[in-house]
Amino acid sequence: MLVPPPLRWTKRVAKAALVLIALLALVRWAWGRYADARLAEAIAEARALGQPFSPEDFRRPGPPLADADNAAVLLEQAGASVKVTTSASMAPRWDFSSVSELRAFLEANAGPLAQLRASRSKPVDWRPEQLLVAPGFAIFPSGTVRLSDVVDYAARLADVDGNHAETIELWRDALFNACVLRQHPTLDAARCAQAVASELAGQVFERSANVRIGPAPAASRAQVESFIAELLDERGVANDIARMLAAQRWMTLDVNQRTAAGQCGFHRAWYGRIITSTPEAWERAVAFAAGPAIRIDAARWMRWETSAVAALEAPDFATARQRMRQIPWPMEAPLFTADFLTSLHARGINSEGCVFDHFRTLAQRRAAAVALAIRIYRADHDGAWPATLDVLALRYIPALPKDPFDPAGKPLRYLPLAGRQVIYSVGKDGLDDLASGRWTLPPQRVDEPFRCPDYVFEISPLFPAATIAPSDPK
Repeated sequence: MLVPPPLRWTKRVAKAALVLIALLALVRWAWGRYADARLAEAIAEARALGQPFSPEDFRRPGPPLADADNAAVLLEQAGASVKVTTSASMAPRWDFSSVSELRAFLEANAGPLAQLRASRSKPVDWRPEQLLVAPGFAIFPSGTVRLSDVVDYAARLADVDGNHAETIELWRDALFNACVLRQHPTLDAARCAQAVASELAGQVFERSANVRIGPAPAASRAQVESFIAELLDERGVANDIARMLAAQRWMTLDVNQRTAAGQCGFHRAWYGRIITSTPEAWERAVAFAAGPAIRIDAARWMRWETSAVAALEAPDFATARQRMRQIPWPMEAPLFTADFLTSLHARGINSEGCVFDHFRTLAQRRAAAVALAIRIYRADHDGAWPATLDVLALRYIPALPKDPFDPAGKPLRYLPLAGRQVIYSVGKDGLDDLASGRWTLPPQRVDEPFRCPDYVFEISPLFPAATIAPSDPK
């Protein structure tokens, strides 16, 4: 029996379609196996380095802390109880028009400040196994961040009142607050911790010349020396940031895997925060087809973020950057899909920036310690400024702190200029520009990179004691 020509072509097309579908399925299966192997290798690499990876790895050893003994819980409670004034937009308002208005605000918040002071001797446990339970999302420590603003203004008011013993104690409160924030397993909290530490260093540079050393209400010499030691105590600083980046890495991977599995829509994965809703049918279909590409991109990002965690162990920023650049930048990959499908693009940029900010924060803390050592020196020498930092070593500071941006491991620099005293770091490019804060283009060759400015920390000779902030009139 002869088959009509149209039916014969229909069978041929159907057979060809079945063969093509089988080939595509085989390619998809092989591609998926390859992607799974790449991702497993990236995870194994992180574990081989001893880096925490899953929520269980972040659990605090030993029995859980009671809330009354946990500084993380106490600071969140203190921050939640802060009484703030609000504008018409209902946003917290911190712009005080007078010292009396600020004083009333701080008197209303004496309780949260006292709770922060009492928490300084207590351990910290953010209980990340509870914070990281939501897909790609961790609870932000908003109360602790709010409390840092109250401490900042309280320190300014203590300087206005000439109570420098309290000024030093409030600076120590701020440093502890930054330490607690730094141990939170989210990148946003680490950024806030670095901002708190930066603001604290700025206050020290502005107001350390005001600090009187002597009987109360002046600060005692032992009190200032204890604060210097705390600023220079960097045990656990890099480890806290590393654990935070590792937690971010896990949350990033979680977002990626859920996207590849069709458990969340592409447009719902944004900065790691998944809106829990059912994906649309077309999103599930695309997720199945592109799943291997998404997992391969995840593997690239896992290796990049693992290098960021390892870079924090470097002695200086130049070495840290070199370690990170040993891993190819994921955005240069030919099959990069994460920019469209997930939030990994933003995650990776923040990971690299957080490594840089870590070393910049170290420079600020060390420079603040030097500024306070100079203040003790001036108290012993009738207000005279030191000619070099060498005279501070051993007697006023245990050792001259190294510049974390200097590849040669040299100490922070000091320039006693006319009318301004400057402590500075060589900055991101590792080149000493003699405290120049300008970006300059080398005059000889225009194809050379821009010279990055030094990081300059100027010690104010005498900050106006009656000033709340540089822009706030009495």
